[in-house]
Amino acid sequence: MEYVNIMNRRKKQELQAIPIIGLLIVSLGMGQISPAKASGEISPLDQASSSGVEGFHLISVDQGWVVLDNRLYWTADGGNSWNLISASLLNQSTIAGVEFLDSSEGRVLMIDSAGEDPVYSLGRTHDGGMTWETGPLVLFSPGDVNAIPDNVYMQWLDPQIGWLVIKRATSINFSIESLFRTNDGGLTWNQLTIPIGDEVAFITPEIGWVAGGAAGDELYRTVDGGATWVSQAFVQSTGIASWKHAYLLPKFQDADNGLLPVMFADENNVRMDFYLTNDGGQSWKMENSIPLDGNVDLSVRPPLNMFDGSHFTMVVPHTNRIVTEQGPQQDSTKYSLDGRSADLSIIEMASMEVGLGLYTAGDCVAQTSIVPTNDAVIKGNLSCTQTKQLV
Repeated sequence: MEYVNIMNRRKKQELQAIPIIGLLIVSLGMGQISPAKASGEISPLDQASSSGVEGFHLISVDQGWVVLDNRLYWTADGGNSWNLISASLLNQSTIAGVEFLDSSEGRVLMIDSAGEDPVYSLGRTHDGGMTWETGPLVLFSPGDVNAIPDNVYMQWLDPQIGWLVIKRATSINFSIESLFRTNDGGLTWNQLTIPIGDEVAFITPEIGWVAGGAAGDELYRTVDGGATWVSQAFVQSTGIASWKHAYLLPKFQDADNGLLPVMFADENNVRMDFYLTNDGGQSWKMENSIPLDGNVDLSVRPPLNMFDGSHFTMVVPHTNRIVTEQGPQQDSTKYSLDGRSADLSIIEMASMEVGLGLYTAGDCVAQTSIVPTNDAVIKGNLSCTQTKQLV
């Protein structure tokens, strides 16, 4: 039951400083996978463009979805074939979020920005995307500037109870966030409050968490479904001014037991500490500390999947190191044999063994030209290409 923030991934692609030409290859291991064409739809490989992979998730070792160029595809055989399931879902809308509770029950959040005000709508399927029910979401009043999104997050606890976080597009000097909750499957939404505009993680209809903020050092919990939030930040100052820390969203296996990652960094050292709780977050005890490479800072989040309080998989950015924990304080380090892990930006694991990753590789070629000045200065331009592979 995980939501993938497609808008945020799309925005990061748009902020590349060097012009990018995108080439998408959908593959598993070392071999390409051609999506099934039995339905007569054009495959993702044929439609690859600069937008590329915008989100993906496995709900089991065989079943999962990918959003490619604003189209939603489903696999039931571990990625050997992909079927388009959003053909009847979209008009001018953009897919902003996807979540499947299981192989049948799914939700797609869409935004149409063609008019004066953004129009939010929700697609619901009960049969794995064969058919969809769609309807507009009444969230903001006409003309409300808070409706213009920068980031959007969505979580569903079950087919009836769900939350939306909409972070308004503003300047970097301040942020405005809106939190909405539905108890009837998305037919009606009630606006609540939220201290920061980041992804939420609800364990029960009442208990939920949010982590992040402008500096990454904020952590909050709600015990009334999002009506009120209380700071849970517990990391104390190390006494060294150069050390900074950032909370990542905790993973709870039930209301009491959870695992919280916290990144620490200074100019030369970076590490990821994992804290355990067995009382719902009232207290935390450090379970493990994993050193990362010095070229990683708090702006870089290591690809990480947590399964419960003692099982996780983490790729150390820019290296071939993959750290796993398969029991309390039973961590081990593996090294990628094909070298691809160094360029993984996202992983979505269905189990400790099986998962998907977004592999990004780039190549730049210098194009020089002589500018006729007094000193005949040679100036260079870079022509860069980027390849994204779902591996």
